Order: sequence, then C-alpha cells, then structure tokens
Amino acid sequence: MNYRLPLSVAALVVCAGSATVWSWQHSKHAQSPQAASRSHVSPSTDAAKKMLSQVPLWFEALPDGRFASRSMGRTVVLDKQSALWKMRGGGRIQMEFQNSNKSAPKRGLDRMAASFNRYKGNDRSKWQTNIPAYQKVAYDGVYSGVDLVFYGKGNTLEHDFIVAPKADPKQIRLAFKGSSKMELDQAGSLNLEAGGDHLSMSKPVAYQTRVSGERSEVAVRFTTAPDQSIGFELGEYDASLPLVIDPVTRYSSYYGGNGADELVGVAVDLNSDSVWVVGSTDSTDLENNGDTLNGSVPSGGRDVLVAQFVGARAGQPSILYSSVVGGTGTEEATAIGIAPNGNVFIVGSTGSVDFPTVNPFNDTFQGLSDAFIIGIDPTQTGASQLFYSTFLGGTATDQATAMAIDANSYVYVAGNTKSTDFPTSSGAILAGNRGGVDPWVVKMDPRASGSSGMIYSTTYGGSLTDEATAVAVDSNGIIYLTGWTLSNDFPQSGNVPFPAYNNAGDGFLVAIDPAKTGNDGIVFCTYFGGSSYDQPTAMQFGPNGNLYIAGFTNSTDFPNVGNSIQKRNAGNSDMFLMAWDLTKAPSDWVVYSTYIGSSGEDIVNGMSIDPQGRVNLVGYTHPLSANASPSYRAFPTTANAVQRVNFGLEEAVVLRIDPSLSSEQGLTFSTFWGGTQNDVGNGIFADPGGCYVYAVGATNSPNLLVVTFAKQANLATGPDAFLINIDTCNDPPPPTQ
Repeated sequence: MNYRLPLSVAALVVCAGSATVWSWQHSKHAQSPQAASRSHVSPSTDAAKKMLSQVPLWFEALPDGRFASRSMGRTVVLDKQSALWKMRGGGRIQMEFQNSNKSAPKRGLDRMAASFNRYKGNDRSKWQTNIPAYQKVAYDGVYSGVDLVFYGKGNTLEHDFIVAPKADPKQIRLAFKGSSKMELDQAGSLNLEAGGDHLSMSKPVAYQTRVSGERSEVAVRFTTAPDQSIGFELGEYDASLPLVIDPVTRYSSYYGGNGADELVGVAVDLNSDSVWVVGSTDSTDLENNGDTLNGSVPSGGRDVLVAQFVGARAGQPSILYSSVVGGTGTEEATAIGIAPNGNVFIVGSTGSVDFPTVNPFNDTFQGLSDAFIIGIDPTQTGASQLFYSTFLGGTATDQATAMAIDANSYVYVAGNTKSTDFPTSSGAILAGNRGGVDPWVVKMDPRASGSSGMIYSTTYGGSLTDEATAVAVDSNGIIYLTGWTLSNDFPQSGNVPFPAYNNAGDGFLVAIDPAKTGNDGIVFCTYFGGSSYDQPTAMQFGPNGNLYIAGFTNSTDFPNVGNSIQKRNAGNSDMFLMAWDLTKAPSDWVVYSTYIGSSGEDIVNGMSIDPQGRVNLVGYTHPLSANASPSYRAFPTTANAVQRVNFGLEEAVVLRIDPSLSSEQGLTFSTFWGGTQNDVGNGIFADPGGCYVYAVGATNSPNLLVVTFAKQANLATGPDAFLINIDTCNDPPPPTQ
C-alpha cells in the first residue's frame, strides 16, 4: 500500500501559450494546453546529472556569528573553536580545535548570490530573508601561522589547514566529543559513530605548490595522542613554502534533514536554465534557522520547502533560491508551476492559523484545514519575493490537490472540501456541499487585490464522496476537472460516452466554461471506468490536442482502445493511460486506452508529455503478496532501464509510452528506481529535447541506487526526498548498490 497516499493527492501544472516553462508535481496532475514553443538544446548527460546531483554545500550565516551548512542530510555548525555535526537520530559529534587561538576571526568567503528565506508565521517582522550564505568559511590564525578553511566539494565537506612557511603543523590537534566509537582503519581513515550514525574522515592528503605552479604531494597520516586527540604526522616537506593539509569528511545523504522530507513537484524553466522543486519538510535543520542554532525552538509541523537550482548547461550547478514557508501548524505542498511571466506558484493545504499571507484573497484561517496559494517572484529580493499568499476555504476541511496556469498567468486550482460555505463566485454551478467531500475549482488572478483576485469559483459533485485530482485548461479558457466519485447522482450533462455509474467508484471528467453562469457553465460531464474502482491521478493536453488522463484501476473491464501495450489487468490495481480526442463524436472520444502493471499494486502519481507526444509517467509498484504466486507478473521494464529489479517493497517507477507506436513498441522506456524499503515517485518533467526525464519523490531506503553523479549516498532519518535525472536515450551507467 502507499504509506503516504492521502485520499486527495496532487496534480500537475501547466503553462499555456508561448511560455518556455513546463511543470509537473505530486500524486494527481493536470496540465493546460500546448506547451513551450521556443527551441531548447538539451544539456549534456553529465551536465544534466550534475544539476541534480552536485549542487555544492553552502554555509549560512547565523544571527549569533556562527555558520551552518544545512544543504545536505546533516547539519554542521561552525563555532569559534569547533565544528559540530548534528547526526541523524539525535547524535552529535563535536570536533574541537584543541589549544587553538580563541580570538581567531571567523568569516565567510565567496558570498553566494542565492536567496535563502524563512517565511514563518504571519508576523512579517520575524521573517528571515536574504540570509547570507557563503561557499567557504575561514578561520584566520586558528593556530600560530595556521589558517583553517571549510568548503564543500561535490557531496563532501572538506577543511584545509594552511600552514605558513616555518609554522609548526604539530600545533594542530583535533579532539572529538560525542562519539561512542572512534577508530583508524587500515586505509588510514578516521571513523566515528554517534547514535548509530557514522562520520568518516578519509585519509588526509597534504601538498605544497611551488613557484612554478607544480604541486608536490607530501606524505601524511592521522596520529592518535594518549588523550585520544588526533594530529597529523608528515613526511619530508619544504618548510619555506606553505603547506596544505586536507582531510575529507564524508557524511552526505539524500536531500533531507532530521525529520520527514518529501518532494512532490518539479518544474523546469527553460528560459533561466533552472529547476524548481517543492515539497514538505518537518526537518528543523534544513535550510532554516530553527532548532537550537539560534537559541529558538522551532514551532509547527511540516512546512513548505521550495528551492531553485541553476547552471546545468554551464556545467556549474548551484542553488539560487531556497525558502521555507509555514506557520505553527502543518503544511503540505501538492503542486508547483511556473507562469509565462516567470512567477512561481505553489498550492497545498495548511493547518496553521498564522500561515503567512500577502495580498490575500482571504487572510483568515477558516476551518480545520484550508487550501493555500503561494506566489513567488524570483526577480524581486527579500520579503518582496513572496508577493502573494492566501488562505482558500470554508469552515470545515479544505484541500488543494491540483493546479494549472494559462497563457495570461491566471492560476487554476482544484481541490476538495467538506465545507458547506466554501467561497464561490456569483456564476458558480454549485454553491455549497451536496454530501461527503465535494470537488471545487477556482480561477485566480494573484496580481489583483483582495477579493477581486477570485475570477471564478464553483463546487461540484453528488450526494456521496467525490474528489478532484487533476485540472487542465485549454486555449479557449475551458476548465477540465477529473477525479473519482462514489456518487450515482454525479451531475451529468451533454451527450457523453459513459453516462452510467458502475457502482464501485468511477472516474469523472467535467468541462466547465467559467464565462457562463450556473448549469450553463457545464460543457459536458461524464463518468468513465470499469466495474471496479477507478481513480484518475494526472491529466494533460498533448501536442496533438488530445487530452491524456492517467491513473490506476482495479477493473478487469477498463476500456481498452487503440495500440494498447497491455490488454488485461495483471492483478490488483494496474496503471492506466487514456487519450481523449474531444473533436470527435462523443462515442469516439477515447482514442487510446491501456493497462500498465504487475500482479501487485501499481499507482501513477504524475505525468508529463514531451513535444514528440510521448507520455512520461511516474509512480510506484508494490508486489503485495503476489510475489509468492507462481503466476506472479513483475512490473514491465525495458532493456534501457536504469534498474531492472525491484529491490524492496514499494518501488518508484519511471516509464515512457508512445501511443503512436504499435502495441509491441509503445513502451519505449521503463525502469524501477529504489532501494530495499519504500520508494515513491511523485512528480515528473520531460525535457523538450526528448531524452531527459526529471523525477521527484520520497524514500525510506537506506541504500537507494546511486549513479556516478549521485548527490547523496545515505539516508538521513527518512522519509527523505529524492531528485533524479535519467537520460533515456543512452545506455544507463552501471549503478552501485
């Protein structure tokens, strides 16, 4: 079972018109019409991988004068005379510079242009914006004639002792506190342990650079004193030249902190060569000043985490933006999108009465949980970057599950409500709640002020539970809403292909014209599915104008149309992919429909269609008890898969289907991605160049497959977020387990 899949999961985002931005996210996705029109040259394989896997460490300046590196799985705090590693599981290892100069000045070097912000609560005076961050931290004269510099190199933290001519390197002594075990192994590395977590300093290197520029290696190794402090034993060297001693600390992990971190959405801005990701975190040590780092106690549960990475094509990937947004309650992000004007929008749900609001439609928390919409303007600085943030909901429970963006940068948000007073516009089809949970969809203008920002809003549904999972908008402004329903009286309209409810939970597809009022706004509404449970989770228009819907089904009689790659349900729930040509007669709307799956449970959480019309899906597969059956069928993978075997329980899957090809050739790429525990893919983006696929998700596996450029090699506390890039055009590199 999906251990994180809520009743209402999220949706994809789209930018219409001539925007050069595509975006997708969490479990239920939908996109607007045609995608980017400008040409895009795909980065090289190495550059694409580096963008996601080798973003360097950085050091954030804390208010009390210390520095902290929180860009990886564990926090490192640099104090006057020590470096403190906050390990997963609560352990701490402190490396003290024994007998060092207590007055040695400490300073940040190479300040980054990146923007780091913390929008916590609705008191703007307590927001932390433009937090200074540096690539290096230097201690000048930590010992007599010895400087110390900390810096990141790939996925490791390094610190160099720079010994001036004629200075004595024997002054350097490192004492370690908090470690339950410390030993030097045969390779000369120093290994420490705290609370079951490990910290390793590999065998040091030492060198001198001569006037000619030639670098001369100097023999060096760790030595242990009777008091268990560590020093360095050096071979012969030229005392008239500076000497550099460089131990390498290996401690990096997945993109996560000391709590539960999950990425649910990814959006790529081709104009700025940047990748935006969004998720949720309850880690107090992840890119913020929480925990005891500044003496304050963190408040609230999970917060929204949004980050931007740039520089892939230049071969110098780096982080450009990172913010945490939340209040004293819990926030769950579900979707991210980039508008044609470059603004970034995020939707989700909040339980915080003090969720930060800016220029809101509603600045007051209404019920048990409210939906939220956040707008970020990357061209601004400081607090002005968060230019829009609003509550959206009634006096009961409300959730945002999906988002789309049109060519005019209007934002369409879909979700679900138990409220009888969800805010609706004067032209609404339904104002209120007909029973259980009902879907809703709104059209917002975030640049408008207050209540004028809501252009259209309606609820929809039958007498039982109905949930919206994805939304799209076409070039005529027609809104398409899909989801699932348990209602046999779900409002139908028009001549539709599937007018009857199948009694076990069906999908629905409704088209709404927001320019019309009341029931006149229903263009059509239809059920679809088989005789068992069917749930759409993602929706997007393809370049040929067809509307694609993906999801999962337990039905053995789900419609099977066209060049389907799998004719029958392989067992339990299978993925499905449908294509609808709405220009045809209603009886012929479905032009393609196929199963994809195994004998276990197979779930689609995200979809992205490239300009070639190939449909890329992400989700997970679970073998259930079917593994014990002689007739067990594994999830189908292709010869170009990165990983052909399911190593664990839930395993993330990434696949590509070309509906224009024959049944035998239609599955052009399919791979597992995971370790020995639960791994779930949530969001996906297909690069317009046709080869690269970006996917985000969450993992509990301590041994997720790592390729050459993997950013992090170990799990923090889990679940942690993962961010991967796959080149589907070339043979995969050999992974290491």
